[in-house]
Amino acid sequence: VESVFDKLENFLSLTMEETLEVTNVVSKLALCTDVDIFCRFFAYNNDKKNQRSLISILRHVWKDASERKTRIKGFSERLREVRVELGILEQVDEEEKVILKEGKVVDWDVELRKFVVAYAILIELLKEIAAILQATEWLVNAERRQASWLIKSDGSSSSSSNGTNKSSDSRERLSSDLRYD
Repeated sequence: VESVFDKLENFLSLTMEETLEVTNVVSKLALCTDVDIFCRFFAYNNDKKNQRSLISILRHVWKDASERKTRIKGFSERLREVRVELGILEQVDEEEKVILKEGKVVDWDVELRKFVVAYAILIELLKEIAAILQATEWLVNAERRQASWLIKSDGSSSSSSNGTNKSSDSRERLSSDLRYD
């Protein structure tokens, strides 16, 4: 995890290939079901300034990227060109189709291009991490609801006087309850 954090801290100066590889590894670690790895990866504590986590590093990298982009003339246009080239944009207008077809990307400095490519990939990484965290939160909440619902239904079924098996009925109601969340 520490070596991934080291790479992530230098994300904006990595080549496109390196940023994609780091993104791949980060995504796999973020999806890891091991609780210790997940907690170490996503731990964030404002009180501990030296504690590194995915969240603290991404906050720092995003702050740096946001500051750097304001100093670049025509950044939005350059970012759009890179996003077209990388195939990130969903809708591409006619001018952008020409860029894709003819490979017409403005001739620019290698370091600037590296930064803009890393910035575009960073945006996608942030979206992916947000989606993973949102899905994880939903699953944890669903498990909590399920556990509390089962505890409630077990208590009511044990006091049932008609003696019928309510477990299948309880599962159906639970499934229905979780589906409409």
